[in-house]
Formats: sequence, structure tokens, C-alpha cells
Amino acid sequence: MAKSATLTITDGQIRTSINALLKDLLSKVRSLPNVEAVVVVSRGGLVIASETASRVHEETFSAMCATMAGAATAAVAEFGKGEPEKIVVDTESGSLLVMDAGTKALLATMMESREGVGKVVQTMNEIRPEITELVR
Repeated sequence: MAKSATLTITDGQIRTSINALLKDLLSKVRSLPNVEAVVVVSRGGLVIASETASRVHEETFSAMCATMAGAATAAVAEFGKGEPEKIVVDTESGSLLVMDAGTKALLATMMESREGVGKVVQTMNEIRPEITELVR
């Protein structure tokens, strides 16, 4: 009778693998022109995974994106309009895009200019289903 092999995977290994998969997905957005940062954020504002410029304080950015998403959800709920699909903040020198990534996470991208927003939104929409599956 052949012996069967047992593979033991620890929680730490699973988290490391999920983080690597998330970073790979985020790099698809981060590699686009004018993208400074892209982060998967918990609804509570904690960083789950990120691809950012070194000068960005990820924790502050993530907390503010989650707060903004919560406020937007509450505001549209007052009118019975459902959940926001995305939140867009345009400034003179860039754009912030925040999208739902399932029930537990948000996907946030900061751009250093508005140029290429359409492609960034398209790519964010393409990776959202995979992020939703990874962060459940």
C-alpha cells in the first residue's frame, strides 16, 4: 500500500500567499501612468496590501479612505440610493478613486494627475473580483 503525503500549511503561509497575490493584482494598477499609490483597505481603515510611493503614510491614507467611504455610504443611504460604486475626488493635481472590493475591503488609488483615469478605473474594475475573493 502506498503511503500518502500530508501537506501542512500554516496560517502565516496562507497570509503570505494571499498578500503576494494581492500585491500582484495591485501592481497591475500601480504600473499604469500617473498612479502613485494603490491600496486594499479594510472597511475599518487598516492596510491589507499596498503598492505605494515611499513618501506615503499608508496607515493614514487607508484610514481616511475608509472614513470617506463610510461617510459616502451614509450620505447616499439618506436618499435610498444604495451603495456607492466608486468615490472620485478630483484636485488640481490628481485624483483619488475608491471602490468597493467586497463586504470587507475597499480598493483605493491615488493618481498624480487626472490623465489616464479611465484606464485606471477599468483596471481597478478588472481586479476587484479577485480581491473580493481573496479578502473574505
